[in-house]
Amino acid sequence: MKVALVICPQWSDMTPSFALGSLKSNIDNPNVEVKQFDLNVGSSLYYIKNGGSYAWDRSKKGKIKWNLGHKFTDLMDWDNERPWSEREHLANDVIPYFKDYWQDYIDELSTYDVVVFTVYTSNIMTTDYIARYIKQKNKNTQIWYGGPFSWYCKAGGLEEGEIYREFVDVACSENEGELIIKDLVDKYYEQRHYENIGGIWRWNKMTPSFPTVLPKGRSGRKPVFNGRVRAMILDTLKAPSWDKEVMEDYFELCDYADIPRTLPIQSSRGCTFKCTFCQETRLYRYKSFDKIITEMKEQSKKYGTEAFWFTDSLINGSMKKFEQFIEKLEEEDLHYKWTSYFRTHKKLDTDLLKRAVKHGLQLMNCGTENGVNKILALMEKNQTSDDVSFFLKSAYESNAGFYANWIPGYPKETYMDFLLQVKFIYDNAKYFERNGTLNLMLSTDILTDTPLDVYMDDFEIMRDKEMFNSWISTDYKNTLVIRHLRGFFINLFAHSLNIPVSNRAERYYNSTGDVKKNKIKPKTKYTQDFLVSEFLHCEDKDNFDDIIKQEIIQVLKSFSWIIHNVADDYDFKLNYRDNFMGYNCDGSIFKLSLELDSGKLSYDFSLLIDKNDSFLTESMEISDKDTITLKGNGKSKKVKEFYLDSMDYKKHSVNYKRTELTNQY
Repeated sequence: MKVALVICPQWSDMTPSFALGSLKSNIDNPNVEVKQFDLNVGSSLYYIKNGGSYAWDRSKKGKIKWNLGHKFTDLMDWDNERPWSEREHLANDVIPYFKDYWQDYIDELSTYDVVVFTVYTSNIMTTDYIARYIKQKNKNTQIWYGGPFSWYCKAGGLEEGEIYREFVDVACSENEGELIIKDLVDKYYEQRHYENIGGIWRWNKMTPSFPTVLPKGRSGRKPVFNGRVRAMILDTLKAPSWDKEVMEDYFELCDYADIPRTLPIQSSRGCTFKCTFCQETRLYRYKSFDKIITEMKEQSKKYGTEAFWFTDSLINGSMKKFEQFIEKLEEEDLHYKWTSYFRTHKKLDTDLLKRAVKHGLQLMNCGTENGVNKILALMEKNQTSDDVSFFLKSAYESNAGFYANWIPGYPKETYMDFLLQVKFIYDNAKYFERNGTLNLMLSTDILTDTPLDVYMDDFEIMRDKEMFNSWISTDYKNTLVIRHLRGFFINLFAHSLNIPVSNRAERYYNSTGDVKKNKIKPKTKYTQDFLVSEFLHCEDKDNFDDIIKQEIIQVLKSFSWIIHNVADDYDFKLNYRDNFMGYNCDGSIFKLSLELDSGKLSYDFSLLIDKNDSFLTESMEISDKDTITLKGNGKSKKVKEFYLDSMDYKKHSVNYKRTELTNQY
């Protein structure tokens, strides 16, 4: 029996796929031939060899910034959070460019008995495209889906919206995929069916799958869940192993792009956080630190590299285990370069991070998310603004590189919350001076079975009828326009403080101009022109236009207050354009022109909701007396109440129960 393990673009190509390596090493049936196909790395390499640009930019301070060539970005780097909104882009731009390259692999893969795909939200479209064509060429080829997309979606991704993925035979949606795939491979080899395999979704009728996506009920088949499997002891997993051809492609890509050769590795799975917006809250389990160190030594020797990326959702979920890991690195005097995801913790102090940096820590990607107590409480982060500040200070003092994740426009966020999180960034700007980056998230979606989904009423939100996974507040004040506008101003303000912002956000909120710390240089100009896959529409609210207009004004007033208090002397000018695209509209456009001079704010904006609708227009000058006062100063009881409310962590704290095994609902 022949089994193919496949990953499709777009996913990170900074390392070979951990999933492909781990699945390969843990399928140990001598009667089964297993081959890996890394089409993700392969597509990047194909693009480069056909004239695409792919390069590292090194600043004067030695910081490294990843820069994809604009053509590659246009073709491949669609919005990970809302991929279904990019179907037209995929059909018109991506597929024609890679069609011939992918077709060769489709022809080869259709000769296999089983093709196993590792599926993420960001690569679901290309995976569906390739898998569907494989099934069309050979209806007897089994198509199995696994990975985060299958874990998090209803019916493992077999069911989505009003359609069934009839061309997919099995979706692995439980815990360790290695355990399930091994069982699937063994049972399918012996019996040619998988009715008794735990942890999978399958069809109730074991008939050959259809080669197309069909409306529900058309085929007469329905998804069936075979039952849960318990999490395994991670020490029993074998280290990842990659085919020679896969590593040759990856190393060739590294040489072309000047990427340091880096291997993926795991010390744990799951997460101890229970963030209300996130699906990655499954049972936290970890390897022994002896196992981790042994694996690093063996993998380094086998593949000739001393750099590792820990794929853990949270490497310091157990601070005891993390401290033991650092102690083991010290004991063995190892200095491998490594990076991972972190959470804030009072024990993650300067001394511990200095020890970690001395023994290879390069970069921490930390789930800080926000600097306002109210928002942190609503996220169920179990951390306060002081905790976030403590982490930033520790990272700065230890000279550790870090990404501080940041989410603007969270459900129930008011203009005061927005103002206070910008002020938090200002107060902590000095901690970004060495190796810090603000990782500005584009928005927050409603993901299946998260508290934002299950308890929407508590968060005062409802689903946007027109947008995949998007939402709007029940008072209609928090919309995609407002979230993008707040995100843009946070990005702009960060630049005024010389704080680097992550590349992904920069592609949406790109700012240019000569900026000095703590002061907007006179006559500095910022321009903005970008495309996002967003859409604004509301048929249920008569005064929707007025609500949007007033909320835009509140954001402008909040931002002008910050600029007024940061800059002593300024002549601030801004031109901003945002194109909102959606399924049922021909184009929604938001334009903004803003000037701030001598304490006065003048603005002119227009918002086109749909081609057939009229523009919302507003032109006004706001003086100092109209701006927002942060502390209230006894002049505004309402403003003071807003401020105190934002600072009250206990009032907004939530605690939603998860299941013991999966932490899901």
